[in-house]
Amino acid sequence: YTHWVSVQRDITERVHAKNALRASLQHTQAILDNMADGVVTIGPDGLVRTFNKAATAMFGYSAEEVVGHNVSMLMPEPHRSQHDGYLEHYRHTGEERVIGRPRELEGRRKDGSTFPMNLSVTQTVHLGEATFIGLVRDITQRRSDEEEIRRLAFYDGLTGLPNRRLLADHLRHALAASSRSGLYGAVMFLDLDHFKQVNDTQGHAVGDDLLQQVAQRLQMAVREGDTVARLGGDEFVLMLEAGALDG
Repeated sequence: YTHWVSVQRDITERVHAKNALRASLQHTQAILDNMADGVVTIGPDGLVRTFNKAATAMFGYSAEEVVGHNVSMLMPEPHRSQHDGYLEHYRHTGEERVIGRPRELEGRRKDGSTFPMNLSVTQTVHLGEATFIGLVRDITQRRSDEEEIRRLAFYDGLTGLPNRRLLADHLRHALAASSRSGLYGAVMFLDLDHFKQVNDTQGHAVGDDLLQQVAQRLQMAVREGDTVARLGGDEFVLMLEAGALDG
């Protein structure tokens, strides 16, 4: 005789748990994909586990091209070839060189170009295994804005020459250098005769063009390391540092 034994188990709770976990993961991924910053998670082996949409836009890789590969592919040299060494050092010593310390460095796009980014790394531990979460922000525009602010603060907007503020800084350095060396330099003040008449009769556009040409010619007349500055209007200053007067 053949006997059949039927065992039934209610797995409703397990199915609900799996569905809840799946929904939670989908919710988390939706949040990550709608973040403006790139989020990249890696395991202790250095392999990428998740790569959100902002990271895709930033680096030019799809998630499929990155997940499962070493995160060093997102780094330029020398960090690219040294990254595994960083992880090995951390595993053996526990020294946290990057974790919890936001810093600015360069990222490497799929096309090989680099860009400045801000990187913040945190660590989580689940079942005894560490996961590293990198929050990446492209700061190209911020760097550009900072450079523009610096340019406006220290350089003349029309001619691109150092302005009064930067000239004063150059003068302080030149005086200190002259005091140490005992050598002399020279400072010359120049203005353009009848410049107002050019503006009045030819227009400000012609006057601006004249100022730009004067600036270019003055720069060609001095050595590299000397300073040509525009104080404003038609006033220029030439600062020739020690040694420039020889011959």
